[in-house]
Amino acid sequence: MSSRPEFLTAENAIAFDDEGVARAYGFRPAYPPKMFDALAGLIVGPRIVLDAGAGTGAIARYLASHVDRVDALDPAAAMIAEGKQLEHGDDPRIRWI
Repeated sequence: MSSRPEFLTAENAIAFDDEGVARAYGFRPAYPPKMFDALAGLIVGPRIVLDAGAGTGAIARYLASHVDRVDALDPAAAMIAEGKQLEHGDDPRIRWI
């Protein structure tokens, strides 16, 4: 018995590397502002954050101004490329991986 839901296939994951999907990602519901404040309040030394599965980096782009560095990790190059073009995506404190 697999612990992964049936819909989480490699085929579905590849869709996130499509430029159109990455551009449309911004139309999904936004994270609530209180979530960003809660995350910022949890930051302690060292002030380096990992945003795993960053997508277009909504969390990374917000937290960059609160930390020394954010490692924004995502397997989809199209999501990273889109995130770099969004507001604060060029912040030098974000290391896109």
